[in-house]
Amino acid sequence: MNLQFAEKKINLGVVGGILYIFLGIIYHLISGTLNIYIMIDLVILIIFLIGLALKSRICSLLLFSYFLFINLLPLLESREARGLLWIVIFTYCFLSGIYGTFTYHKIQKDKLREREERRKFLNQSR
Repeated sequence: MNLQFAEKKINLGVVGGILYIFLGIIYHLISGTLNIYIMIDLVILIIFLIGLALKSRICSLLLFSYFLFINLLPLLESREARGLLWIVIFTYCFLSGIYGTFTYHKIQKDKLREREERRKFLNQSR
């Protein structure tokens, strides 16, 4: 695994989030159900999505958790499999984003540790 791989996974999560928000806006505009509560949901998702784009592990987890909460709760209440394919697709995108953020930070931490070890080695050899 390298940094580019992690960034691709993060980008997949970001693109999935943008598509999810865009489709949500279109759906609610067409169905006429766009209200203040839907707008608040979309703003929360946008905030978490910005955090994911900035490679925040917390925001990636919150984005996925919030996505599951607002999609699985109605699915379980209605007991219909309507929209299940979309949920699976976006779940993959958001899980990729989570994986990417954690991998990104692990690689960055390893690079920092390696630099510190080199610096200590160079200081000891002087």
